[in-house]
Amino acid sequence: MKPWERQENALAKRRNGRKTKGSGNGWVQRHDVHEKGIMWEAKQTDAASYSVKLATWRELKRNATLAGQMPALALQIQGTNLVVMSQDDFDEHFPKS
Repeated sequence: MKPWERQENALAKRRNGRKTKGSGNGWVQRHDVHEKGIMWEAKQTDAASYSVKLATWRELKRNATLAGQMPALALQIQGTNLVVMSQDDFDEHFPKS
């Protein structure tokens, strides 16, 4: 199994979500993992950095919004797992105390 497949499987299991067939490359079901309320795009690299492209975020946000879900990027950089979400979504789900 390839590292990106392991990442998607682990994300789906951890979030009680479901993997999208074909790693979300179809036109019916987009992106990699879906759970209640969140559409995930997963990216994995063994390099020391990963560049998030605005076009990737915009496509994810558009598709998530159309599906009534929140967009989120799951990044795995050299085995370290990170989550990227919009500031508005972060503030809504994690209000300041």
